[in-house]
Amino acid sequence: KDNVKRLFLRNPQISHADEVEDYLRKAFRSADIALAEEPSVSSSTGTTALTALLLGRYILFLIASVHLLLLVVANAGDCRAVLCRKGTAINMSQDHRPTHPSERKRVEELGGFVDDGYLNGVLSVSRALGDWDMKLPRGSASPLT
Repeated sequence: KDNVKRLFLRNPQISHADEVEDYLRKAFRSADIALAEEPSVSSSTGTTALTALLLGRYILFLIASVHLLLLVVANAGDCRAVLCRKGTAINMSQDHRPTHPSERKRVEELGGFVDDGYLNGVLSVSRALGDWDMKLPRGSASPLT
């Protein structure tokens, strides 16, 4: 709970929906680095991650007020967010698997490869926190970031 506040809500100035994606991307990167700097975690350890932020604000009009809500979902790896509306499942995220055409293209453009559905022949996900032995030097783009 405290890490979510620290990593995802560090800047209270988030006010525009288009900025939220950038903040979440930076927060995932910060979480990855924080995990890398934890001495008790080995370089071959990795995890998937998912977060859902519900942002809202009241807008006051002359005769009424409206509460606007925005649900933002972000994930890394194959953890999944699903919303249920009137008994119907609605996918809110997409698994990051090297078998998906867009992920495969991204992986190959960054110098990686897909072998039998696995990233570099090893991992079944194409994005994750950790697994630094599969990544290029910290801060560089790699097939797993």
